[in-house]
Amino acid sequence: MENREFVERVANMYRDARVPIFPHPSIVRGRSHSIASKVEDLFARFVVDTLGDDAEGVTIFVDQPIRPTCTNKTFYPDVALARGDRLVQMWDLKTDLGYDRGGFAQKCREKADLLGEIRGNVGFLSNRQINFSENLMYNVVVVSKRNIQQNLVEQHIDEIRVIDGVDAFFLTDDVHPNFNHWPVAEIMGAINILDEEFDRVRQRVREAVTQR
Repeated sequence: MENREFVERVANMYRDARVPIFPHPSIVRGRSHSIASKVEDLFARFVVDTLGDDAEGVTIFVDQPIRPTCTNKTFYPDVALARGDRLVQMWDLKTDLGYDRGGFAQKCREKADLLGEIRGNVGFLSNRQINFSENLMYNVVVVSKRNIQQNLVEQHIDEIRVIDGVDAFFLTDDVHPNFNHWPVAEIMGAINILDEEFDRVRQRVREAVTQR
């Protein structure tokens, strides 16, 4: 899947989310449907396409419960990658940081604390027993750097750089994929697709094939 296709699919999701699922001239929707679960599925397919033939050795779990035996916590990464019985990567997907302008970096620190507890231990992913990789990573993909003050975005990025085992990837800038109800074609003409960030995501995904 090419970078532009990924972004355009997200923009189309936003457009479609404004429309009632069961339309009728008497029905007028206000707030849009959530597109969160669709973005999770889109990223899972992006992972498959990135891995190519190597995808056969990796299982991609979407929104599945993980229960480590070393703690009472149960958590639901949006996407988790396992090779055999070993969990090697966890991914969360955010369309932007508007939902949590001040607390994003702190949540990443909490994920790092969780990694410290579970790395090298065992647990259950859905109903199957798994081993947590000693190098297990928590990754966050943020589709847009918009809908938040840019100085806060840069502050979060600076803080996350020094958190062990955690990384964040920002895929677009300048125009939000849901910008001002613009037509998708206009959004795609104005949006800044950050190809170097997509490259970093692909590199991280490919590490799942060899990660111990």
